[in-house]
Amino acid sequence: RHLNGTVLMYASVLTKTVRDRWRGVTIGTVSLAALLYFGMMAYQDIDLSIYTDLGPAFQSLIGIGADADAASLAYNAIYSTYGAIILAGIAIAMGSAFIAGEERKGTIGLLLGNPRSRTQVTVAKAGAMLLLIAAAGLALWAAGIATPAALDVSVQGMDVAAFTLHLIVSTLFYGFLALAVGAWTGRTGLAAGVSAGVLMLSFLAVGILQAIEGAQDWARLFPWYYFSDSDP
Repeated sequence: RHLNGTVLMYASVLTKTVRDRWRGVTIGTVSLAALLYFGMMAYQDIDLSIYTDLGPAFQSLIGIGADADAASLAYNAIYSTYGAIILAGIAIAMGSAFIAGEERKGTIGLLLGNPRSRTQVTVAKAGAMLLLIAAAGLALWAAGIATPAALDVSVQGMDVAAFTLHLIVSTLFYGFLALAVGAWTGRTGLAAGVSAGVLMLSFLAVGILQAIEGAQDWARLFPWYYFSDSDP
């Protein structure tokens, strides 16, 4: 009976959280899928030398290689840059509001009743974030496969599935960081600020450090490195 009650508690919190947050995740995902389509279509018709002729520093910062083609440029511009930042921003917004937001609104007491512990509520909300971001990643993987097929663009040698898995893991890192800081401090602004700061600092530092001779190993200290090193 106790086990059934615990399962129902997790399910109720998870379901409510998903119901409250699915619209924002869906809008972001659909927008990125549309951007990928139009981006890949545009890259087919332009002279890619405007990117490939950039110096190594600029290429490293925006995450493209010297042999970039229409497909890899679209994936890097839309998914690796805009997509990763947008999804991370959505996850940060969710994570910072899950516990700290409930405390700020004065509704945490309702969640902790019936009876529920703070840990149980946090785990249930983390599960909701995992479900939402995984669903977004699956949709983006499908779009990443369907778009080049529809436009007759070659993606030979690219592992789109592995790339979107890295995108999911990277997004969850920032979302869970915001959730942890918010649960620890009870401050929504601090949770969002710390997580967003880590995201942007990592993004800039990895791009710059990888372009500096002898400084490449320092890039490993930043979370973005482990996503940027997973180009499709």
